[in-house]
Amino acid sequence: VIPVGPPPASIQAAIDIAVSGDTIQLSAGTYVEQIQVISKSINIVGAGQNSTIIQAPGPATPLTQFFTFGSPRFWCIVMIDNQAAPTPQTVNISDLTVDG
Repeated sequence: VIPVGPPPASIQAAIDIAVSGDTIQLSAGTYVEQIQVISKSINIVGAGQNSTIIQAPGPATPLTQFFTFGSPRFWCIVMIDNQAAPTPQTVNISDLTVDG
């Protein structure tokens, strides 16, 4: 278990050091950041749907993560990119709200 928080602690920093099978346990609070999970099976668990929030950065901070489906770009607050071969990865997200 990798504890994170309270904000302004970085969820992404915990994701970066996590290995498959780890659980990232978020404290209550509002985390203003984008997060990305690449090729890891992890659990991200908040302190409750109304207590832990991952919020989009404000308009002065441009979003950096996107994916393309057809011609438009879709900008993401939480991006899961688990194309690891030969075994697909699983990311479980629970007990939190993503706002943005």
